[in-house]
Amino acid sequence: MNNVLYYGGALFKTVPEKRAAPAAYEGPLQYITGRETAKKQEAKMIQADATLTVRTNKTLKERVGKILNELGLNHSTAINMFYHQVLAKKGIPFDVKIPNKETEEALRNSRERKNLTTYKDSDELFEDLGI
Repeated sequence: MNNVLYYGGALFKTVPEKRAAPAAYEGPLQYITGRETAKKQEAKMIQADATLTVRTNKTLKERVGKILNELGLNHSTAINMFYHQVLAKKGIPFDVKIPNKETEEALRNSRERKNLTTYKDSDELFEDLGI
């Protein structure tokens, strides 16, 4: 049985719960848009008419695939959800920033294990933070 997921102003048909996420593209993504009821929208599903090829790290793809599978999604649906959010937000739907100098220094110190503050326990940490 397929489920319908509402996300970012669009409804998406998810993969069956017990089916593994596809290793490769299996066919046109089916998704639903509009303001009708889910049953009416499901009956009016449209097929994707464009193909997108993406190069990525194999381990990243596998790790993300496991998460998507738990959500009942495949890679194509997740990418289309992202695209709908780009349209809705008129930009990337999360912050993409170049770190400021303070953040860059903190990251560098962390990588090099320099200038780190350590605590004997969480109580000492919370006390230092004023919590």
